[in-house]
Amino acid sequence: MGVILFQLTFGKLPFPIDQGYAVFADKVANEKVKIPATPEIPASLVYLIYSCLEANQTKRFSIDDFLQSTWMQEQPQLETIKEEKMENIN
Repeated sequence: MGVILFQLTFGKLPFPIDQGYAVFADKVANEKVKIPATPEIPASLVYLIYSCLEANQTKRFSIDDFLQSTWMQEQPQLETIKEEKMENIN
């Protein structure tokens, strides 16, 4: 989730992939990501990206943490999507 969210937000991967996927995966698992200085990105989104890319697996956000994060809760269109999916199930 963190890598995808980082790429969607900043238009690039959080770590270079030029040394191959194994090195990239190791960096994701072991290094702290550097967030580009972008003032228009909400602090709650930056926190979510950091939390999803946390190197320590015990501290890294789970899918439930992701869905309950402040940034996700600030997105009003998500409630509409959830409601529409529930209507399709019933």
